[in-house]
Amino acid sequence: MQGHSRKPIENPLPVEELLRRAEQGDADCQYWAGLRYFQGDGVPEDPRRAVELCADAARQRHVRAITFIAYCRFSGIVITKDLKEAVLMYRFAAAQGYAPAQLTLGNCYLSGTGVRRSVRLALKWLRKAAAQSDADALVRLGDLYYEGAVVVEDEQTACGCYRRAAELGSARGQYMYGSFLMKGTAVKADPLAAFDWLARAVQQGYGPARDVHAYYEQFVRFDPVEAGFKEFPVGRPFPIRRRTAAYVQALGRPCFRAMAGDLYDYVREHPADSEAGLQDAAALLIAAAHSGEPALPLP
Repeated sequence: MQGHSRKPIENPLPVEELLRRAEQGDADCQYWAGLRYFQGDGVPEDPRRAVELCADAARQRHVRAITFIAYCRFSGIVITKDLKEAVLMYRFAAAQGYAPAQLTLGNCYLSGTGVRRSVRLALKWLRKAAAQSDADALVRLGDLYYEGAVVVEDEQTACGCYRRAAELGSARGQYMYGSFLMKGTAVKADPLAAFDWLARAVQQGYGPARDVHAYYEQFVRFDPVEAGFKEFPVGRPFPIRRRTAAYVQALGRPCFRAMAGDLYDYVREHPADSEAGLQDAAALLIAAAHSGEPALPLP
C-alpha cells in the first residue's frame, strides 16, 4: 500500500520557513511539514503532529495530504483504522490523477481490501498509474502478466512493463528485465545487457539480483571441443565464470580476454593449479591479441 515512511522531501524551503508557512495555512507546506514530522527529518519525529498538519492540508483538498491520511487510516497510525474510509480517500486522490493513490487503489481492488474485489478495476487504476511512469505500478503489472494468475499470461507485455520500470530505476524491474534478456524471453537474448541490468539491481541491494549475480560469478568447466571451437589455443577443459560461458554461448564465438581473466582469478583462488592455469591464460591473451578481439564490457 501507499507508504510514506521514507518519501523524499521535495519541498526546497528551509525547515523554519516551511513550518512558518504551514502554521499560516499553506496546504502544500502543511503536507511537507507533516511528512518531516512523520519521518523525523529536520524536526523531532512526531506522527501525531504529522497527522494533524496533513489533516489540515487534506481539508483544503491537497491530494498528497489526502493520500497520506488515507495511508494512516488504512494502517491505523495515530487515527482509527478504517479500510473502507481509507479506500474512499484513495479513490478521491486517484480520480485527481495522483499516481501513488491510483497504484494503491488498484492493489486494493486486486486483493479485495476495503472494497469488493475487481480485477477489471484493479487493472484500470494500475494502468493509469503506469501511464504516469509510476515504477511500482509498472512492476505490479509486469508481475501480473508474467504470473498469469488473474490475467492471461502475456510475457511480451510483462517484459515491456519491466523494461520501463527498469529504466525508471526500479530494482525489481531491473532484475526481471535482466532475467528476460538472459533467457531470451519475449526479447532477443543479450547477456551483456542482462548483466548490466542485474548489476544495477545489485547496486540497490536487491536480494534476488545479488543471488543471481553470485551464481554467474561461480566457475564452471569449459570444454572447447564440446563448444565446437576448432583450433582453440587451449587443448583441454578449463574453468571460466558462468557469465563468460553465457556470453560465449550467446555470441557463438570465444571471448579470449574474458576467459583469460577468469582463469587468472581461478588460479589466484587455487594456487595448486597455477602453472598450467597461467600458461593457458597466456595462450588465451595471445589469441586475443592476434584476433584483435575487443574487450567485453563486463560489469
